[in-house]
Amino acid sequence: MKLNWFSPLPYEHTDIAHYTARIIPILSRVCDLTLCTYQSEWDKSLEDYAPVLSFKEDNLDWSILNRADATLYNIGNNVIYHKEIFFFSQQHSGIIILHDFNLHELFEDMYRPQSDYKYLEILRYIYGSKGLEKGINYIKGETTKDTMIKMFPLYELALMNSLGAITHNYDKLEYISDKNHAPVLYTPLPYTNENNIRPLNPKIFSTRKRTKLSVICFGYLGGKNRRLIPILKSLAVYPQKDLLHLNIYGEIQFLDQIVSLIESLKLKNIVTFHGFATENKLNTALDSADLAINLRFPTRGEASGSLLRTWNHALPCLVTKAGWFKKLPDSCVAFVRPEAEEEDIHRHLDACLVTPERYREIGLAGRKYLEENHSSETFVRNLMKFIPQVISYKSKSFALELGKRTASKIADAFSDDYTQKYLIKRTAKEILSWT
Repeated sequence: MKLNWFSPLPYEHTDIAHYTARIIPILSRVCDLTLCTYQSEWDKSLEDYAPVLSFKEDNLDWSILNRADATLYNIGNNVIYHKEIFFFSQQHSGIIILHDFNLHELFEDMYRPQSDYKYLEILRYIYGSKGLEKGINYIKGETTKDTMIKMFPLYELALMNSLGAITHNYDKLEYISDKNHAPVLYTPLPYTNENNIRPLNPKIFSTRKRTKLSVICFGYLGGKNRRLIPILKSLAVYPQKDLLHLNIYGEIQFLDQIVSLIESLKLKNIVTFHGFATENKLNTALDSADLAINLRFPTRGEASGSLLRTWNHALPCLVTKAGWFKKLPDSCVAFVRPEAEEEDIHRHLDACLVTPERYREIGLAGRKYLEENHSSETFVRNLMKFIPQVISYKSKSFALELGKRTASKIADAFSDDYTQKYLIKRTAKEILSWT
């Protein structure tokens, strides 16, 4: 089977690039794989598994794409890494891997710089007059960004030209299926393979109490929903803050604001910002840490590669009890309630200082959960079972599109919305039944 795989690749500073790197060694064993990226440079070791084509520079030979049995597009919420991939997915139908259910920020960042009108037209097209009205209010400053994100996720736009979709969040499977005629697959976010399981750190089994608690936050911290500001404010009023140190690794979109906040809260002695870290440096930092913090609210409907990486180090982690996270076993994570964020952070810090062995058990339970539920082998196995469903659907999709276009022409003869919608649905269904 021939597959095209569109994705950011290492050395891009996104976990989706690492996600691809973890999967490719296994996926390449069971198919004829071609990696496609917008980048001009990438980790050349990937070419040991599959050829890499830059669709910006090579202007991809369409015959290569068309000879494949399926093309897969990795779509996340960051415009830097996913704008070009999305545009290509609209030219060549394929399977959309939704790394974020809520893609509002992606499409706002893509279209609003062109014009507010384009952004409003998208909202109107997908959500009707309600989307248009709220969009106008948002542009006027009368509605918040978080409200728009919650009400209008815009994942529908990513799926408009798709032949199938994959989600790593089971809670979103029904939503996506309801909005999409094409097949939809849920499969857990893959992480482990035979090469990346970390040896257990001996300190996990130590009974020695720490005189100082080493805490870590890492990943792409650009969005305010990653809760970095509330975390810092929580530490500032924590009575025992002198007994801990927070290390922050990753890229921060609003870095100047964070630096100023650290200074104004007098946290310089207990908070260190390291910036983007190499794989080896981040692994060392995670091995040295006692506790990780990975809060997200409101969530974007995403599963968390950062949490899976934390579990790989058997490191206990504080997570928000919302979205994908809230369905995790409480034996594997330490929950923070969105409505009691500061209280719960303080409670966990107190407990981790007094009974560190309890949190080490949480880290070990997370490691076990990772190995049992998030293997790359399972993902590849599920994917290869799913692709024949997509291939079967592909022929029907052309009939469905023909049905929609024919139905729209017929419906133009009627003025009321109810009749138009009924005729479009009935005609499209009838033509589809012919296949």
